[in-house]
Amino acid sequence: MEYLRVIFPDQRNVVVDGVELGQTNDVLELEGGHHEVTLNGEKNFSPVTKNILLRDTIELSPFIVNFAKISIAQEEREEENENE
Repeated sequence: MEYLRVIFPDQRNVVVDGVELGQTNDVLELEGGHHEVTLNGEKNFSPVTKNILLRDTIELSPFIVNFAKISIAQEEREEENENE
Protein backbone atom coordinates (compact mmCIF):
# COMPACT_ATOMS: atom_id res chain seq x y z
CA MET A 1 0.00 0.00 0.00
CA GLU A 2 1.00 3.58 -0.68
CA TYR A 3 -0.12 6.87 0.84
CA LEU A 4 -1.35 10.12 -0.70
CA ARG A 5 -2.30 13.48 0.78
CA VAL A 6 -4.09 16.02 -1.41
CA ILE A 7 -3.77 19.59 -0.18
CA PHE A 8 -6.52 22.15 -0.88
CA PRO A 9 -7.86 25.05 1.26
CA ASP A 10 -11.44 23.71 1.22
CA GLN A 11 -12.70 20.25 2.06
CA ARG A 12 -13.40 18.35 -1.18
CA ASN A 13 -13.76 14.76 -2.26
CA VAL A 14 -10.55 13.46 -3.80
CA VAL A 15 -11.01 11.49 -7.02
CA VAL A 16 -8.29 9.05 -8.07
CA ASP A 17 -8.65 7.30 -11.42
CA GLY A 18 -12.34 8.25 -11.51
CA VAL A 19 -13.15 6.93 -8.01
CA GLU A 20 -13.79 9.02 -4.89
CA LEU A 21 -11.30 7.89 -2.24
CA GLY A 22 -11.60 10.38 0.59
CA GLN A 23 -11.26 14.03 1.57
CA THR A 24 -8.65 16.67 0.91
CA ASN A 25 -6.00 17.13 3.60
CA ASP A 26 -6.44 13.54 4.88
CA VAL A 27 -3.94 10.75 4.26
CA LEU A 28 -5.42 8.29 1.77
CA GLU A 29 -4.29 4.70 1.24
CA LEU A 30 -4.17 3.18 -2.25
CA GLU A 31 -2.19 0.89 -4.50
CA GLY A 32 1.10 2.11 -5.89
CA GLY A 33 1.58 3.01 -9.54
CA HIS A 34 0.44 5.69 -11.97
CA HIS A 35 -2.71 7.59 -11.00
CA GLU A 36 -4.77 10.59 -12.13
CA VAL A 37 -5.86 12.82 -9.23
CA THR A 38 -8.54 15.53 -9.25
CA LEU A 39 -11.19 17.04 -6.98
CA ASN A 40 -14.99 16.93 -7.04
CA GLY A 41 -17.14 20.00 -6.73
CA GLU A 42 -16.72 23.48 -8.13
CA LYS A 43 -13.88 23.65 -10.67
CA ASN A 44 -12.18 26.58 -8.98
CA PHE A 45 -8.78 24.90 -8.68
CA SER A 46 -5.66 24.44 -10.71
CA PRO A 47 -4.43 22.25 -12.22
CA VAL A 48 -7.60 20.38 -13.18
CA THR A 49 -5.82 17.03 -12.81
CA LYS A 50 -2.43 15.78 -11.68
CA ASN A 51 -0.83 12.61 -13.01
CA ILE A 52 1.39 11.00 -10.39
CA LEU A 53 3.57 7.95 -9.83
CA LEU A 54 2.91 6.71 -6.31
CA ARG A 55 5.69 4.61 -4.77
CA ASP A 56 7.96 4.33 -1.74
CA THR A 57 5.63 6.16 0.67
CA ILE A 58 4.74 5.54 4.28
CA GLU A 59 1.74 6.82 6.22
CA LEU A 60 3.85 9.42 8.05
CA SER A 61 5.42 10.57 4.77
CA PRO A 62 2.73 10.41 2.06
CA PHE A 63 3.07 11.67 -1.52
CA ILE A 64 1.76 15.26 -1.53
CA VAL A 65 -0.40 16.73 -4.32
CA ASN A 66 -1.27 20.44 -4.14
CA PHE A 67 -4.23 22.05 -5.84
CA ALA A 68 -4.41 25.85 -5.78
CA LYS A 69 -7.69 27.67 -5.39
CA ILE A 70 -8.31 30.09 -8.25
CA SER A 71 -10.74 32.93 -8.82
CA ILE A 72 -13.56 32.75 -11.36
CA ALA A 73 -11.67 35.23 -13.59
CA GLN A 74 -8.60 32.96 -13.58
CA GLU A 75 -10.80 29.95 -14.31
CA GLU A 76 -12.35 31.69 -17.32
CA ARG A 77 -8.90 32.65 -18.68
CA GLU A 78 -7.67 29.06 -18.30
CA GLU A 79 -10.76 27.74 -20.14
CA GLU A 80 -10.15 30.24 -22.96
CA ASN A 81 -6.52 29.10 -23.24
CA GLU A 82 -7.61 25.44 -23.38
CA ASN A 83 -10.05 26.21 -26.23
CA GLU A 84 -7.41 27.93 -28.39
